[in-house]
Amino acid sequence: MSPSSTDMDGVDDIMKYLKHTRTLGLTFHKGDIHLYATADAAFDVYPDSKSHSGGTIHLGSNSASFLSMTQKQPIIADSSTEAEFISAHTVANNIIWLRGLLVELGFPQPNPTLLMQDNQSTIRLLTNKGTSVGRTKHLRRRFHGLREHINNGDISVHYLATDLMISDILTKPLGPTAFLKLRPLLMGTPSSL
Repeated sequence: MSPSSTDMDGVDDIMKYLKHTRTLGLTFHKGDIHLYATADAAFDVYPDSKSHSGGTIHLGSNSASFLSMTQKQPIIADSSTEAEFISAHTVANNIIWLRGLLVELGFPQPNPTLLMQDNQSTIRLLTNKGTSVGRTKHLRRRFHGLREHINNGDISVHYLATDLMISDILTKPLGPTAFLKLRPLLMGTPSSL
């Protein structure tokens, strides 16, 4: 099978990108090893009305993401809050696994892992402080295990302004200004802003 002109155009684009980004790299900082995560979603972006999840997990709040996730959600969310909830659940599953791995490697996590979220309704739903639980009871069985991890102190959900939400880069096309603002945060070089 020979490459088409579209394939060759794609390779050309990749080569141009690599040429202009050869000075970039991932930065990890020495010191306390603690997990820090972000979760975001783009609501109803596919023809079948499904949403898209994105998430990052970092070894410290100023380090590069060592685990980035981006995927189409498995079910149709009824609202942006539900889409964000599903995305947070996906990231939380990875957090719990990584916390266990770090304990086995000799790096216990005495404090909750910060999971940053830019949707206030989702935060209220996750921390059980909202009144929207009745409207989302269909999510309970599948996704509310995340609440247990919050209540156990393994995960702590906090607000992060949308313009600083690193996971945005994984969920939707961004303009050059937003992309150039978030890329260093994803790569662990926020001082280059």
